[in-house]
Amino acid sequence: GISVYIKNEIPFKVKSSHNETFQKIAIELLLNDEWVKFVAFYRPPQQNNIRNFLYELENELDENIPTMIVGDMNIDPYKLVKDSRDYASILESFNAKLTNTNITRPASKSVIDHVISKSYNLIEEISTIVNQKSDHNMISVLINKSKPNAICHTITRKEINYDVARKKFEIDAL
Repeated sequence: GISVYIKNEIPFKVKSSHNETFQKIAIELLLNDEWVKFVAFYRPPQQNNIRNFLYELENELDENIPTMIVGDMNIDPYKLVKDSRDYASILESFNAKLTNTNITRPASKSVIDHVISKSYNLIEEISTIVNQKSDHNMISVLINKSKPNAICHTITRKEINYDVARKKFEIDAL
């Protein structure tokens, strides 16, 4: 499951928190007089729910506010499969960036837990922490609260540019 903890003094509003095929919590926080969206996902590893998940990801990225999306997506962007290409294409089409590149599930040597940002300066620091009590490593994110308002501009996706996706995810071939 997923949970989100918010300090009592930070104003927030819950935007959505339920889905049939995966878990999601979407909230908006008021940071320095500006609303910033945070979304947490858990997508189970079954492949039968990828279309719904990608549709929901697009919906969350489609607002013109600073946005951070985190969670166990169970998609490895470095694997050369259709789901990873579709995922990379959606991130590219909304000018969103996968900010963590270290292995998050050591047993499979994969990066299936993600921190995605659609704001140029929302994340100040990110690190991966080995977790002895789980089969996943933890991701620590330090939020830059001072100026989250420099958002990335949305572009409409007409076709997939695999060259850009390869560069974005630093892989050899798609």
